[in-house]
Amino acid sequence: MQRTARLLGRAAEMSVIDGIGAALRRGMSGALVVRGEPGVGKTALLDYAASMSPGSEIARLSGVESEGRLAYAGLHRVLVPYLGRAKRLAPARRAILESALGITDGPPANPFLLGLAVLTLLAEVARRRPLLCLVDDAQWLDQESREVLTFVARRLHADRIGMIFGVREPPRDPRFEGIAELTVPNLAPGSAADLLVTRSGGRVDRQIADHLARQAGGNPLALVEVARELAAGRVAPGLLLDEPLPLGERLELHFRSQIRALPDATRAFLLLVAAHPVVDRTVVWRAAAPDGIAAAAATPATDARLVKTAPDLHFRHPLIRSAAYGSAEAGERRHAHELLARVTDPVTQPDVRVWHRAAAAGGPDEELAAELERCARLAKRRGGLLAESAFLTRAAELTPQAPVRAVRYLDAAQAAETGGAPLRAEALLDEGAPLFQEPLVQVRAQRLQARALASSGRSRAGIAVTLLSAARRSAPLDLDLTREILLEVVLWVFQTGRYLTGPTPREIGREILDLGGFTGTGPAAGPGASTAGDLLLEGLATFLSRDHATAAPLLRRALEGMRGGEALDGGVPPWLLNGVFAASILWDDRGRDEWLTRCEVTARRTGALRPLVLTLLGKSLQEAAWGDVPASERCSTDGRQIAQALGWSPTQLLTLSNPNILGWQGRDEEARLAADSLFAAAAELEAGDIGRYASMLLIVLHLGRGDYADAFSAARRLQAEAVPGFDNEALPALIEAGRRLGRLAEATAALEELRRRATASATPWALGLLARSEALLAADPEAEPHYRNAIDLLSGTRAVGDAARAHLLYGEWLRRRRRRNEARAQLTQAFTTFADLGADVFAHRAQTEPAAMGVARPPGAHAPTVTLTPREDQIARLAAQGATNDEIAARLYLSVHTVEYHLGKVFRKLGIRSRRRIAAALEGENSPSGARTAVPSSPQS
Repeated sequence: MQRTARLLGRAAEMSVIDGIGAALRRGMSGALVVRGEPGVGKTALLDYAASMSPGSEIARLSGVESEGRLAYAGLHRVLVPYLGRAKRLAPARRAILESALGITDGPPANPFLLGLAVLTLLAEVARRRPLLCLVDDAQWLDQESREVLTFVARRLHADRIGMIFGVREPPRDPRFEGIAELTVPNLAPGSAADLLVTRSGGRVDRQIADHLARQAGGNPLALVEVARELAAGRVAPGLLLDEPLPLGERLELHFRSQIRALPDATRAFLLLVAAHPVVDRTVVWRAAAPDGIAAAAATPATDARLVKTAPDLHFRHPLIRSAAYGSAEAGERRHAHELLARVTDPVTQPDVRVWHRAAAAGGPDEELAAELERCARLAKRRGGLLAESAFLTRAAELTPQAPVRAVRYLDAAQAAETGGAPLRAEALLDEGAPLFQEPLVQVRAQRLQARALASSGRSRAGIAVTLLSAARRSAPLDLDLTREILLEVVLWVFQTGRYLTGPTPREIGREILDLGGFTGTGPAAGPGASTAGDLLLEGLATFLSRDHATAAPLLRRALEGMRGGEALDGGVPPWLLNGVFAASILWDDRGRDEWLTRCEVTARRTGALRPLVLTLLGKSLQEAAWGDVPASERCSTDGRQIAQALGWSPTQLLTLSNPNILGWQGRDEEARLAADSLFAAAAELEAGDIGRYASMLLIVLHLGRGDYADAFSAARRLQAEAVPGFDNEALPALIEAGRRLGRLAEATAALEELRRRATASATPWALGLLARSEALLAADPEAEPHYRNAIDLLSGTRAVGDAARAHLLYGEWLRRRRRRNEARAQLTQAFTTFADLGADVFAHRAQTEPAAMGVARPPGAHAPTVTLTPREDQIARLAAQGATNDEIAARLYLSVHTVEYHLGKVFRKLGIRSRRRIAAALEGENSPSGARTAVPSSPQS
């Protein structure tokens, strides 16, 4: 293809963009974030992308800084040309899309369900010809639009859609994480000088051009501006040598100087254009009329190339907009907003109009504050939580009465925290702190402070104490609210573990029982536990303050209550992980699985993405604890992709990688590196639960390898990381490793503790682990019944890994007694199970035992595999369950085209032609050799 545009010094960057064009021509997709400082040439690269795609539909958008607080304003501008095709969407998706864009008054627009609707619409547009979306200055898009568009970009695969975002650097926005990046550096000295010489029309010699290029640091926009001045003969080259060129903020100041040189009427015109968030030439000129500003006022600005009037009215560069607004006096800005408010339609753009009125206000105004609050509610209905926060903040600033102002600051902070801006929430809480005088307002503020701290991914050490303080304030006032807060206290006690500051877990447990009214002696004395949440709170608080035996009956009642419909009537409860903790304490495998499955179904139905991530993390850890590596990895992959869309930090995402998988697979070096990273993250976040993950990983790895000293140390470390008593996984490891190391006193002490806990729990999983551990420490005549009992008990649970380990230990015991045929049967069973689970470290151990006896390897040791990527495996299993392509797309937040593409690859890999054959093929029944499907350890899709 003949290139229609060339950029000096940008061969590497153009090659990357050429790759996206090539992908579109092949029917695939591509997404790219082009990063760089102001003026580095991001816009020029987007221009190049457009020029290189003559056969594609081009959708182009530039972020506008003043538009950043209007929810979905940017998305609206992208989709306007294609809204006619929205009628082809499913009714539910069309309703979400039209609600977000303000077309209809529908339900709140969840950004991720909305993302699926937008992806479906754009994929429909791309059916006719490839679609290339170019978003310049994406950092200035409203957050809601940014979330949706980056969500779509991450889900592209076989859709013939390209998305390129130009983003100013710094700062970094986590919402762009997970999309391929191209950081655009300043030009190399030679290319920078070439640009200056070319753009100045040869009016500067090479030596001076080299010097100016160094002064500019290779910034193309600065060089272009200097070259224009040189070409016009307005600046002598020698004068530039003694002063730094304008870069970044200096570049903006440079534009300001250009603006100040314009006639007053032209500057007033530019201020109106800069102040209006949605540039509309009709509105701007109507606003200009009362001040006598005529159309001729635009001419000096267009002559100076500050604005363009065709095909629409816009600034040539976003920095010019900033300069036009920032160079005006405060009174001039208020006047401009007042003029714009008068001519903005109160019916079609009520939020824009009231925003202008607020910007024009000179002091407190309750009527205007109330109108801003109404606009905040409108933004919330449309799913614009940060827009809601912005309107409420301005409403608070204009509120004359302190108590009302306090509540509005709180509501603004709540919207910011819910909308994924915890640092903004904290800033608003600090702003309103002197106003928080009412007791329940103080409770709300403290609770929100703790949630913001948790959401920001920073230290967890003080969260439980902050929440406990809030519960103390609410206890005399509101029992239900107090119990809600105390459930959050329990959550953070377990998650903080060894890093907890202030009272001990035992002391906190006692105070929870008192404040929650369960003892009948505290200020909140009232009825006992009745709801599932109340039962759970009482049971976990009893566990913290007493022991397993006392807490077990209460926790069983709580889990029974959670099996009913009452617990999830209002969606996934914020205490969902407390339910996981309760089931883990009891070794209740079925209760834990049922609870997590209900939470996952509810989260997907309601579009509650953060609870969905937590649920998927819980399921991943659960499957790993049971030894099912492929199932664990599917949940981990799905959760990590959604968390990236939510903007989780790299440290937070690390907790979703579930490195326990690496331990089961025996990937020693990767497992140790992952454990080190997790221990570092635990220390950074002061999060004991993350340290627990690392210790559990090392326990599995070292026991599988037979490295008993390291396994014993890892089990001890797990006990140190966790809340006392919340270390069930450590006890069987201490017993097995201690027995092998001859540390019988410690192994016996661990067995006694395991016996107390397992007897209190009385679940098959707990009793099976107890029987397996008793066998390890029993004398020869007594060990065998314990092994058989362990296998019987564990085989009836979902902890297939523990059942296989019982077969393995029994087989090893039989081998040492030279009962070869019996040993081979047990070891073959262990190997087969471990191989099917992908638990290679234990499969290898089971495989070496027969070799030690001089017998053949177990059958199936070299069974061929068919490798599906995690994404292919997800889609294949959903299709095998009867889900349609559209249902699969909705569940996994993909387009139907991408689902079709992956299913095509699944069919080819499995050698089938029908969806009806998928289930059998996944089980290896389609191959006479008994081939198994295997999921690789890292995502390939």
